[in-house]
Amino acid sequence: MFGDELCFSLRTQARYAVLLCAALLTAGCRDSGRVEIQGQVTRKDGSPLVGARVTFRSVATGTSAMGFTDSDGRYTLGTSRPGEGVMPGEYEVTVFEDLGPDLTPRPRTIHAGYLSTQTSGLKFTVDPSGPTTFDMVLLPP
Repeated sequence: MFGDELCFSLRTQARYAVLLCAALLTAGCRDSGRVEIQGQVTRKDGSPLVGARVTFRSVATGTSAMGFTDSDGRYTLGTSRPGEGVMPGEYEVTVFEDLGPDLTPRPRTIHAGYLSTQTSGLKFTVDPSGPTTFDMVLLPP
């Protein structure tokens, strides 16, 4: 009898532990402070920039988040997981255009200055109560 009660007690405690862990993990995700940022990247002529890497680099910490543009030029930022978002703060933004294979690259359709935080001129402030969309219209080469 004592063994059955002990097994029941241990099983019950294990269930409570699993439920507690799940609750804590879920609460942690909600309160992470991260903000989902998304937007669209187009060329000056209005055409979407497809397959480009958009990178946000924190001015304060140097950490980065990135997203890739889809067939409409839309992106969503993420860090270790796509769409994870970023912490609030000031960000410098770069855009890397996919030019195809190294041996046979396509010509650039946006200015090379967008590759560097020093020359892109693109900045965005992430604020949980502010805008969460950063659309960009990029100049030609």
